[in-house]
Amino acid sequence: MSDDVIKYFYEEPASFELLQPEGTERSRRSLEDFQSGPRYHRGYLAGTDLATGRVGLTAIAHPEAFIRPLLELFGGFQWQQIGVDGVIDDRPDVIHTLAFPDRTKFLSVAEGALPNSLFRDVAADNRPAQSPALPALMDAARVVLFPEPAHHGFDWSLFSATPLREALRAAFGRHPVPGVRRFGVPYQEARSEEKFYFESWALDALPDFIETWSP
Repeated sequence: MSDDVIKYFYEEPASFELLQPEGTERSRRSLEDFQSGPRYHRGYLAGTDLATGRVGLTAIAHPEAFIRPLLELFGGFQWQQIGVDGVIDDRPDVIHTLAFPDRTKFLSVAEGALPNSLFRDVAADNRPAQSPALPALMDAARVVLFPEPAHHGFDWSLFSATPLREALRAAFGRHPVPGVRRFGVPYQEARSEEKFYFESWALDALPDFIETWSP
């Protein structure tokens, strides 16, 4: 059995209207609204260290197994970061932030530096990944990454203007790491807790909806 499991849950496309909490006015919009509203793509990178039982992407034994592919995927673009203290950094230490995001509100990747106002509008929300200001930031950014608290450390949520699934799968393939298995999972197929943590019971007989991305 491998020590680390990395999972990429994807929804391509997704509507910001449908990312709102259940029971809100926005969550009750019709499919017609979904088709006509802003549509982006979202992913969620999660991980588990099977050897220790630690759950969280940043808690795995080999964080380079997700950091290196992300650095390659967004190489040549401008990374920016806003911290929990509201300070915006146009030259963040991306490797450190991806591994230790506890002081980070979110990261963005774009063709060039983005206006500070876009960051502050999103960061001002208590739940920035569901901020009404996020679509404006997404209109300017290639991808926005939000740290998500996990049982032991953090996962990363990604919102992008273009689909990332195939590009990320290819990047993973170019950066194999011994002792790590990586999987792609359609978000709609893994909405239950049992399916989200499939690595705890199904690695030897994977359900059909789980894609094996690397050995």
